[in-house]
Amino acid sequence: MTVGHHSSFRRLFRRAGALGLVALSGLPLGACGSYQRVIYEDRAMTVAHVAGSALSVVNANGSVTAERSDRAGVLVEARLFSDDAERLAFATLRADRQGDDSLRVWVEWPGERRRGTEGGSIRVFTPGADGVSVRSSNGSVVLSGLGGLADVTTSNGSVVVRDHAGDVRATTSNGSVRGEGVSGSIEFDTTNGSVVVTDARGPVLAETTNASVTVQTADGNPGPVRVRTTNGQVQLDLGSGFVGLLRMGTSNGSIRVRGLEGAELVECRDNFVELRIGKDETVSAVKTSNGSVRVRGSEPSRGSSD
Repeated sequence: MTVGHHSSFRRLFRRAGALGLVALSGLPLGACGSYQRVIYEDRAMTVAHVAGSALSVVNANGSVTAERSDRAGVLVEARLFSDDAERLAFATLRADRQGDDSLRVWVEWPGERRRGTEGGSIRVFTPGADGVSVRSSNGSVVLSGLGGLADVTTSNGSVVVRDHAGDVRATTSNGSVRGEGVSGSIEFDTTNGSVVVTDARGPVLAETTNASVTVQTADGNPGPVRVRTTNGQVQLDLGSGFVGLLRMGTSNGSIRVRGLEGAELVECRDNFVELRIGKDETVSAVKTSNGSVRVRGSEPSRGSSD
């Protein structure tokens, strides 16, 4: 009886062990011991403001926000993260004036090299900036109430520019791009993300893939507007004062135009329409595939060309 009991126990143990191995084999090999705690720390500093100076922010693996504030100086904040407490403790938020008085903001990591598990968000509150440059990755960018040329490059993140007194160039991937109340020209380039422009007061150039594009121009903005996308709809709301040749084409979709005062038909064929508004010869163009094109003359615009 005793021998039989031990034999049964051994068989049961072997069976349980086999089941355990099967269960473990269903887990990724990296699951054991791969978890690493992420540590966060905040940094903040204030820098004297220099009127008419530019702002440059360089970041990686994190978002960037820069906006106008009624503060006397420039406040720079950062939330940094790492899986190494010692390295995080020695990470430094930098905000230094350059020889031309521009303010350069960045994070200095130990050994002058950021690891892939490190990054952070940066926020800048300033009385103003005459020129803004932002370089980031894996993070969104928001600019609000600034001026001069805004030049933004990021990846895997959206870009939003609001109430900007100047030209805007923005490039991203896998993220949407939005411009609101930009007084100068707009150049937006993204992939797999929608483009929305409202109250545009200057020329608009927008390109994306696999997403829609919407552009609304302010009254008094003559254009031009040039849009290209694939697998997405395009809608243009053109304020009074828009002029020139408007060429619209799609490979698989309809084209509809309404309320465009003074428009004359130049050409109409399969999936292509060309109109003339006014006597200007400047060309505006819309090109999409697998998407419709909608153009309409706007009601009195909320924007202004002033």
